[in-house]
Amino acid sequence: MAVCVNCGAELYAGDVFCRSCGAKNELPPVAVPQADPMPFVPAMSKEESIALAEKLSDLYKSYERIQKEIEDNKTQISRSDSGPVKQHAAFKFFWPFLIYAVIALNVFYFLAQISSSTGTVLTFLFLALASPVGLLIFGGVTSVRKRDALNQSALEAAQNRRKHMDDLKKETSILETKRSQKAKELKEYDYLVPATLRNSSSMAKAALILRSNKAEDFNQAIDMIHRV
Repeated sequence: MAVCVNCGAELYAGDVFCRSCGAKNELPPVAVPQADPMPFVPAMSKEESIALAEKLSDLYKSYERIQKEIEDNKTQISRSDSGPVKQHAAFKFFWPFLIYAVIALNVFYFLAQISSSTGTVLTFLFLALASPVGLLIFGGVTSVRKRDALNQSALEAAQNRRKHMDDLKKETSILETKRSQKAKELKEYDYLVPATLRNSSSMAKAALILRSNKAEDFNQAIDMIHRV
């Protein structure tokens, strides 16, 4: 608290002379807080206003497009299946050959039983043994080949998916950099455009209002949209 050097009475902010004895007091000046200055908005012609509205419409449209691409990429990345590659077993292709072998065995054995000549009986007995073995060997080779082909195809598909996800992540990183650059560029115009109107459709509407002579400059067009 400041006091008078002559009589000791309390001095108030801005007092040069004591209110009690009238003596002059050399007090340091009191700093008065100043309000933030309003941004200077230069007057614009109709043509300049239209050009500004169209420029901002293009900038916001570009920003919105980049934002949409980032969101789509992140959605794809979040839905990607990063689990283990599904492996196929050879038995899923082999088991039909087991049935064919049993059928062949029974058919040729039955034919051998009803055969009248010895030579025919021996032939059917040989076929009853040989055909199931041949079917099982053929089925085993075929099943292994199918399994290997499908597993290789699944592995290549998984590798392609991983590569696609890596490419999406790199693309998303580049897009985020571009979005930051656009946001920085648009930040320079925040003092002209209210937060609720910072989009391409509002700026296109402002350009339309100016072209239809419903507003004389950009600020007036923005005010008209903002009041709606």
